[in-house]
Amino acid sequence: MRKRDTSAGTQYVFDALTVVTLPLGFNFNFYNEDRASLTISLNGYVTFDPQPIYAIFWPEKPLPDSFPPNDLISVYGDMMEPGLNTRIQTLFEGAAPERRLTITWDKVLLWTSSTEGTFQMTLYEGSNDIVFRYKDTTFGGQSVDAGATAAVGTEDKDAFEATNWLGTVPDGSALRLFQT
Repeated sequence: MRKRDTSAGTQYVFDALTVVTLPLGFNFNFYNEDRASLTISLNGYVTFDPQPIYAIFWPEKPLPDSFPPNDLISVYGDMMEPGLNTRIQTLFEGAAPERRLTITWDKVLLWTSSTEGTFQMTLYEGSNDIVFRYKDTTFGGQSVDAGATAAVGTEDKDAFEATNWLGTVPDGSALRLFQT
């Protein structure tokens, strides 16, 4: 799956304490609850947690991680830093009942290496599928590249249940999560 071009969407500039809460534009069913908004974290995930300030933290691998935030979808959850080129973009597309929201983390810096990476997620209305796409996950060494330290997956609001991807997410790869 090729990375979706989100440059025509809304761009956000983050600093270390920035979080962005926005409406989804459709109901997204996540762990048997309809969600109408989400909060984007610089740290490679979105959360439905009612306390958006928790999105300044990062999830630990493997999920679930009882420390807030919970109730999250983590495309590449790790401690990230904003750089001069860092942008987070959102793009809403489609018409009901097949709308989608794509979020791109473009040129975020992994804190241990200060090397840029780019990845994205798309949430699909109706099917409630989640797709992760990885354009650049080479952060500067085997110990951090391709998701070696990143939490990849989902976690429910109680940090009781999770879906983990414990494999690698090398450049050019993609994952699709189907809800059952």
